[in-house]
Amino acid sequence: MSVTCSICNGAVNVENEMSCDLCRGIIHIYYCPTCNDFKQQLAKMNELFSLVSSLQEEVKALKSERVISSAATVDNIDSPIVDSVLQEMAEREKRKSNLVIFNLPEMENGSRSDQISEDVSSVRDILANLGVVVDQVHPLRLGKFDPTHQHRKRPIKITLSSSGLVSSALRESSKLKSIDKYKSIFLTNDKTPLQSSVYKAVKQQLNQRIAAGETNIYIRHFNGTPKIVKRNNPVN
Repeated sequence: MSVTCSICNGAVNVENEMSCDLCRGIIHIYYCPTCNDFKQQLAKMNELFSLVSSLQEEVKALKSERVISSAATVDNIDSPIVDSVLQEMAEREKRKSNLVIFNLPEMENGSRSDQISEDVSSVRDILANLGVVVDQVHPLRLGKFDPTHQHRKRPIKITLSSSGLVSSALRESSKLKSIDKYKSIFLTNDKTPLQSSVYKAVKQQLNQRIAAGETNIYIRHFNGTPKIVKRNNPVN
């Protein structure tokens, strides 16, 4: 059976050519153009993680040597990259106790205070179904309010008392699928722009691989990094 390149449609010698490491298409190059964006994003993430590890080791070394200096600098690290790492770490720290709820309907009519009361009640009920009990909740609808847009479902962001409660809610979120009024609801953590960009790229790769015929694969996070993995228990 003849095999053609997924990109240029030219003939491919499968013994000499390779498949894209991400979408599995047979290609003339190591990464196909569709996957190059993801490759670049992943490389950037790996660079950030490597730099963070390097900085952590240097801090440990300074502590062990009891070196205290307000003027201490790291000369061999590019300052813009350090700034990017520190900004990303600060942004993740700021968002770590936030939870985002998607597809919760908004009221067709009613005042803003009515909508807030409705959101508070719904969010409390959703969290209770996930085993997360909160004393207070202050839901915030994300995006511009548009009274002319019917059936709008702006995402809701809430801040919980700890990142542990966020993890617990996400871990139990599949329970919502068995509740009719919440079966279309899904939850995520509050991602930074970089995290959102990387997740979007991974999601695109997942869809491409499923469209190509792969089954029982899904996205799983490892230390905050999304990766495509096989299910241990295949779904028939």
